[in-house]
Amino acid sequence: ASGSVKVSFTGSVPTGKKVMEIASGSVKALTLELGGKSPLIVFEDADLDNAVSGAMLANFLSQGQVCSNGTRVFVHKKIKDAFVNKLVPRVKSLRVGHPMKEETQVGALISPDHAAKVLNYIESAENEGGRILAEAKR
Repeated sequence: ASGSVKVSFTGSVPTGKKVMEIASGSVKALTLELGGKSPLIVFEDADLDNAVSGAMLANFLSQGQVCSNGTRVFVHKKIKDAFVNKLVPRVKSLRVGHPMKEETQVGALISPDHAAKVLNYIESAENEGGRILAEAKR
């Protein structure tokens, strides 16, 4: 809109390029959050409590539906078991529920289609040898 002073967009890189092109025509302030394949890497000398807190924030903020979601968590093999042993109880303690209830920490996904996509990713991970260590029922 011609009266706006800023444009903010979250989405794909190709669409972001188009938004940037359009916004440049009238020199708008512009914020773009594009792509979103943000790995979390935990090295052998990491503070485990801090790393687990980072993984919790990176993966559960807004149900993981943000561009900065930690899509992958790589943990050094020497500390993997200790990391998992600290992470799993924290994940299991998350309160899943209605997104409008104050006590809810993990609410609904954005749409039934997105929920199906997430469930498909989980099934694919299991088919490739992954194990579910913490689970919430629908």
